[in-house]
Amino acid sequence: MRFPLEKGKIRVTCTCGFSFMADPDDPGLFKDASFDLGTPAKSEKRRFFDALLSGSGNMSLKKIKTAFIQGLYNYKYKIQNFRLLPTKEKIRMIAFLAAVIVLIILILYVTFYYQKPARGSGIII
Repeated sequence: MRFPLEKGKIRVTCTCGFSFMADPDDPGLFKDASFDLGTPAKSEKRRFFDALLSGSGNMSLKKIKTAFIQGLYNYKYKIQNFRLLPTKEKIRMIAFLAAVIVLIILILYVTFYYQKPARGSGIII
């Protein structure tokens, strides 16, 4: 289960209906726990792509949508817990965000500022 550590003591409810109080300051809560803040293993990534492919080799739109939304949630979770991530993952996230910002600036520049004049619109004297 995922739950935010920075919110303090909260009530957590599992999808099965089980509910409990989670206190991040209680070391017993993390006994035998695993943290998923790192990069998924290669086998997990492979299973992700295998899940996208249907039996005939075609991609299902519903599976793609579900995988995309889950990827956004995973990215949001990593941003919320940025200070706990390994340094390599932090650098990767910063580089990705910088590339997205540069791409947005480039699209805005091409869209609004880089316009070629139409042919025949010049004035001939």
